[in-house]
Amino acid sequence: MLMLFHIGLLLFTYAVCFIATLYVIQLVWLDRNLKKRKIQFSPAIPPLMAVERHFFCFFAMGKALLTLTLISGTYHVLQAVTPENLHKAIFSFLAWISLGIACFGDWRLGWRGKRMIIYAISGIILLTIGYFGSRLI
Repeated sequence: MLMLFHIGLLLFTYAVCFIATLYVIQLVWLDRNLKKRKIQFSPAIPPLMAVERHFFCFFAMGKALLTLTLISGTYHVLQAVTPENLHKAIFSFLAWISLGIACFGDWRLGWRGKRMIIYAISGIILLTIGYFGSRLI
């Protein structure tokens, strides 16, 4: 039963983090096209600040869910210490650190732009390797 809860939480966490990454991609596209003046204002295109606000909401929610996932996964890693489980735990923890640095940078240092984009994309890449990449190695 606990394993099913962990797996469900894991998938939900990954989905939230992936949605945050999609917002990052939209944020980069909007920012780049607005700076180059390639797009005009239209009701179909969301405002840049609204996209950024949605990104930070999903980003913070993904960080909180990843924390819960790592807490629930600690029990399972301690029950069966195998290289596959250890690999998942290490990459998930590295993603948690990356997302934590980005959340701290946003909250305390006011980071925006490229720095946040790099941390968000690197966090989701580490999370993807941790969740799905363990079958490749």
